[in-house]
Amino acid sequence: MSNDATNRADQSGQTRHIPGADVRSPSEPYRSSPVFNAETLPVALQREHRTKRNVWAIIRILEGVLRYCKEDGSEPEILNPGSPGLVRPDEPHHVEVMGPVAVQIEFYDHEPVGLFR
Repeated sequence: MSNDATNRADQSGQTRHIPGADVRSPSEPYRSSPVFNAETLPVALQREHRTKRNVWAIIRILEGVLRYCKEDGSEPEILNPGSPGLVRPDEPHHVEVMGPVAVQIEFYDHEPVGLFR
C-alpha cells in the first residue's frame, strides 16, 4: 500500500500512521474491542459519543440484540447477529442494551465496503 493509504490526517491536520495498515488486508479492522456483554458494555458507549475523523466502525452482535441510536433524529436500528451496525466517522450515536447480548466493535481506517451487510 502507498503511504496515502497508511497515513491519515488527524483533527489538527497532522498526518498520523495507522499501525499495521501497510501489512494488513484492507478487509481487516485495524482494531477490535473485547467482546462485551450487557454487564460489561462500557457506560460511555451507552451515552452519546462518536468515532474520530476517518474512523469507521462495525458493531457486530454475536448473541442477542442491541439498539443503535444515531443522534440525528432517525429511527433507532435493532442490531442482531444477522444485522450489524455501521458507524460512520464523527457520527454522534449511542447504543442501548435490550437484554442479554454479546457484542464486539471493529474499527477501520476506511469505509468497510463488502464487510457490512
